[in-house]
Amino acid sequence: MKITFKNPTLCQSLDKTPFVIIDVGARRGLRREWLSLKSFIRSFSFEPEPDEFSHLQSLSKTNQLIFNQGAWNKDTTHDLKQAKDPGLSSCKRPNPEFLKSFDTSTAAGFQTVKNIPIKVNTLDSMIPQDYQQIIDFIKIDIEGGSWEALNGTTDLLSNNIIHALNLECEYNPKWKDQYLFGEVDTFLRKYHYQLYNAKNLQWKRTAGLRSGTSRTGQLVHGDFFHP
Repeated sequence: MKITFKNPTLCQSLDKTPFVIIDVGARRGLRREWLSLKSFIRSFSFEPEPDEFSHLQSLSKTNQLIFNQGAWNKDTTHDLKQAKDPGLSSCKRPNPEFLKSFDTSTAAGFQTVKNIPIKVNTLDSMIPQDYQQIIDFIKIDIEGGSWEALNGTTDLLSNNIIHALNLECEYNPKWKDQYLFGEVDTFLRKYHYQLYNAKNLQWKRTAGLRSGTSRTGQLVHGDFFHP
């Protein structure tokens, strides 16, 4: 979702009261759309993969707090399935029954290279109490685990102070035993968050590679904005 901040009055206000973001799945740091506002942001970032966590720490500023943990619906440990494409690493196993319908180059990135034990906990437990009443925005991008992360965020969602959430969710099961967009959307509506916008991604099935255009294919996942 493209967000731009050029209003000087807004920037003056944020200089006094920073915009507080929870960034779950913080690989590569703040998304591009937030960079123009980075000096006004206080962020709590969660990245369980050890090497990526170390990289983020080396880049962190005083207004960023980075946790080497994942967000989930309980305090436990999981095996992070580190994928051939690191951006596809997940606590859930890839679903070959779904992936086999697509080009092998697409499915290859999901191949598990190794399992990494990681700590996970609820955002309700990990966000410092002093900040729980001033969270403005939550972004969750953790490859098939959005529902679990949200179910560990019920206290924060109940505070009615979070302006919006930005989530990556799947329409179809790239991962085994995952919750899909419909279930995530239904959960958020219990807290009065409604879908405002979506950026959808389609994949071409192997059987259809010779037909249609590059824009056609099966809906697989999307980037969703819920105010």
